[in-house]
Amino acid sequence: MKRDISLDGLLTGLLAMIAATGAVADDTPWEPGLPFETAVVQYQIKGAQNGTETLYIRDFGRERVKVTKSEGKMMFITTSTDTIEITTADEVVAIDMREKTGVRTTNPQKFVQEEIAKLSEAEKAVVTKNLQQIGMNAATQMGGKVEPKGGEHLGYACDVMTVAGTTSCTMSGTSILLKTESTLPGMNTETVATKFEKNVTIPADIFKVPADVKVDSNERADNINRNMIHEMIVAMKDPAAARKITEGLAQGREQMEQARRAAEEQQRQAAVEQAARDEGEQIEDSAPAEQDAHEMMDKGMKAFKGLFGK
Repeated sequence: MKRDISLDGLLTGLLAMIAATGAVADDTPWEPGLPFETAVVQYQIKGAQNGTETLYIRDFGRERVKVTKSEGKMMFITTSTDTIEITTADEVVAIDMREKTGVRTTNPQKFVQEEIAKLSEAEKAVVTKNLQQIGMNAATQMGGKVEPKGGEHLGYACDVMTVAGTTSCTMSGTSILLKTESTLPGMNTETVATKFEKNVTIPADIFKVPADVKVDSNERADNINRNMIHEMIVAMKDPAAARKITEGLAQGREQMEQARRAAEEQQRQAAVEQAARDEGEQIEDSAPAEQDAHEMMDKGMKAFKGLFGK
């Protein structure tokens, strides 16, 4: 099962993880929960991809299933998505229903809990304060902005974050996405919640892996996540960590801009090559997209570790 990876996507995910970890309630700072036990959220996907997405939530948000079905074109290549992502307290299983394959990884929240358990009460206070400060400043330092309760959707107030060409509207005080719009060149996509039902019955079968799907464990991903989270928590024990990382994020803005400009040039070149193909010319293909994805992942990993002085 293959996934597109970009530096922007990795850094946006990093910002979201930091913000979510640092903005949870003070009474249960390492076990965030939702104000409702179960929910079903239905989404419409429009733009470069068109389709639907359904999010099933139970146990106050600690367990979720996301079902996505869409079709469209990315850089002149027809793509289709038919995936299921099952998240429980212990694991995350990402399933490709077209290939009938899945990948099982440990829920990163378990690694967070393990690292927090090693801290003294004084260290927990420092880590919490740092994460809260970074969560408030990270998007701004990366050239974006955050507006708490800056929007509303389906009658719910939402926090609006804009960074790396993507604007998201998240239900205020939760991690539930209500609306997101990506305006990256050639890949404009909008995902909008069309229906939100709380405290409804969620069939248990939804949380089971389909019988015809073969699932393999990804220990490499577990090791990467474990190491990244360990490095993050260790770095957060430094009382000056928030200042250092905020400065690092500011310095990383130029790196992101360079990556974005390179992506735009790649898309422009792809358009030229496609036009040549349409006219019947024989041309040499560009570098495979998967190789580009791996290169971007390497850059993203180095950027992440650089934030923590590694």
